[in-house]
Amino acid sequence: MKSFKSMERALEKELGGAWVSLGLPFSASPAQESEVGLIDPEATILLTIMFSRHARVMTDLPAWISRFSDLINHWKIKSLLSLLTTDQRDAVIGKMRNSHFEACPSAFKRAVGLTGKPSKVTGREIRSRASRIRPLEAVSDSCAMIRNRLLFGTGFRADLVSVIRAVPFPLRVRQLANLIGSAESTVSRIIADLQLCGFLDKHNQVQEGKRTGLGLFISADSLRNASTLLDAERFESGELKQDALDSMELRFDGLMRRVGVQERS
Repeated sequence: MKSFKSMERALEKELGGAWVSLGLPFSASPAQESEVGLIDPEATILLTIMFSRHARVMTDLPAWISRFSDLINHWKIKSLLSLLTTDQRDAVIGKMRNSHFEACPSAFKRAVGLTGKPSKVTGREIRSRASRIRPLEAVSDSCAMIRNRLLFGTGFRADLVSVIRAVPFPLRVRQLANLIGSAESTVSRIIADLQLCGFLDKHNQVQEGKRTGLGLFISADSLRNASTLLDAERFESGELKQDALDSMELRFDGLMRRVGVQERS
């Protein structure tokens, strides 16, 4: 089993590459969706807060959230937070309170339970960092979910279309709901609409030429597995640690596969 420190360092590196693709000016190689799979922006935000050790990241992240607030699914942020244990959720919110997240738009702060207003100095710093983020056109070219939100809006419809196109085999309603952090009833309603207009067939698949087959790099499953990873780190028994890692479902989690959480040393 790899050491937890090495896995956490690898996670931070992979997340840095995802943020380069999402437009942040980090000195990392971009995570190209054509090579690694679909990037879920909300899951990436929460995972970065969980594992980042760098103060600059905790400044650039609020800048990105402020810059692209209209393209963030705030209901999804709230839903994904609920996947974490109480201690993990409190730790994430605590890190936000101790950083520059008070400068985020009110919709984001409501979703995560933050209050307070930024100082003038913080506001200027966030605006300065936001000005260095790549333009929306470049970000939409790099991230299918952002691109589909420009087409379908920021609700779960855009993310559902993104996932269905990226996974090259049919998924059940429950699987789709789990992957986008939505209620099954919401997914069922969207699927019915998409079938009615001919976008999806009766197997919840798009036409052959409209599939991307990208697979999933960072998804809601990445957050579930990150929660398991942090829990496993607290176990004293090496056998229990390995059992917890082996219990992870990695089929829709390219991030943890690339980190090698189930590899034997």
